[in-house]
Amino acid sequence: MKDARQVYELGTERREAVAVKQYPYCSILSCADSRVPPEHLFHAGIGDLFTVRVAGNVAEPSAVGSLEYAAEHLGSQLIVVMGHERCGAVSAAATATSSLGPNLDTLLSYIKPHIRATDSLDTSIYANIRAQAHALLSSDILAHLVHEGKLQIVAARYDLDSGQVEFLPEAAVADATHAIHSTVPTDATHSNTAHKKAEPTTKKLTPAKPKKAATDPHAKPAHDDHGHH
Repeated sequence: MKDARQVYELGTERREAVAVKQYPYCSILSCADSRVPPEHLFHAGIGDLFTVRVAGNVAEPSAVGSLEYAAEHLGSQLIVVMGHERCGAVSAAATATSSLGPNLDTLLSYIKPHIRATDSLDTSIYANIRAQAHALLSSDILAHLVHEGKLQIVAARYDLDSGQVEFLPEAAVADATHAIHSTVPTDATHSNTAHKKAEPTTKKLTPAKPKKAATDPHAKPAHDDHGHH
């Protein structure tokens, strides 16, 4: 049984409210795995989330471009890069010994540089999540918005067993953000019109009723031992 909030945000009234213009309060770069649907995990309704899904939650060009659009033109002020337990794409990147075809090979090429064959799958998944979050900061548009305090990028991991969404320590992305702050030109001229027009929101990204808390046993305050920061 859905609660009243869910019925409203998925019903006719909500659909009509956002039919002309969207103001997603959050963008999510997540894996395309069928067990990891962001709208369900966060009890979000129509128009709440700008969701980009690709195997391995990789920050490849079309995904980054989509997130740039949401942040610069729709006023989305938060990006969550969310990986998950037992990610098949990360597993394939770690174990594949021959070509899986040109398209899959290209996708896995965004993961392989950030993992080691000697690491456990879970360690590799955490490393990949951080790496993809950091990769977003190579976008001039996103980096500029972060620099201006108009955008925050965070990393998260969904636990398939518990239903818990674990947000990784902010330092994992903050270190890279600090580096961007010192390199973005002060006279950058990326448009911020969308942020002025976007309707204010007080919504928070709230995971749906976890059974137990998950923890990152490999997290360190600032740097991990893979050198991804």
